[in-house]
Amino acid sequence: MVRISGGQHRGHVVQVPVGHDVRPTTGRVREAVFSILGERLPGAWIWDLFAGSGLLGLEALSRGAAKAAFVDLNPVACTTVQHNVGRLRWRDLATVIQGSAIHDATLTRIEHFFQCRHHGDKHSSIVFLDPPYHRNLIPETLRALEAVSCIIPGSLAVVEHEAGASLKDFSAWEPLQYRSYGDTRISIFVKTDGKK
Repeated sequence: MVRISGGQHRGHVVQVPVGHDVRPTTGRVREAVFSILGERLPGAWIWDLFAGSGLLGLEALSRGAAKAAFVDLNPVACTTVQHNVGRLRWRDLATVIQGSAIHDATLTRIEHFFQCRHHGDKHSSIVFLDPPYHRNLIPETLRALEAVSCIIPGSLAVVEHEAGASLKDFSAWEPLQYRSYGDTRISIFVKTDGKK
């Protein structure tokens, strides 16, 4: 059983798709991540890519994030996230998109949900990336996000990946912090203006 570990809905049970290669982030790792995010979280726009159950985005909303967009290719995962969002009565704060996190059409739908053109540079984003391990999806996804104008400099990418993987050489994402928890590593990057 997986529960939200902090904020307004602490203790709320989150439904997880069964048998669909979904690895909910452990409570220990979530606590560490949200401790690091600290004051950056309230009011932030959340991009929960490869969302699975949507646990990270739901946890972020519980802790004060403004809105969250959940993306997953798996229709079962999307249905599960919709269920979790509905039970928490966050339909006005969240959107669930079935699609690829690296496709322009998906990224455009997220920008439309956040109404980026109306907010200019006033909102920072926090992007959660937790793709299936051993498929090398993280570099391609971070590079796709480099061109998204809605993700302003100062925004963060929180990446969960296998401990042995090395992530580097992204022109618009600067390494900020790394933490290892057994076989899991959390890499946090900050969006720059892309000029080096």
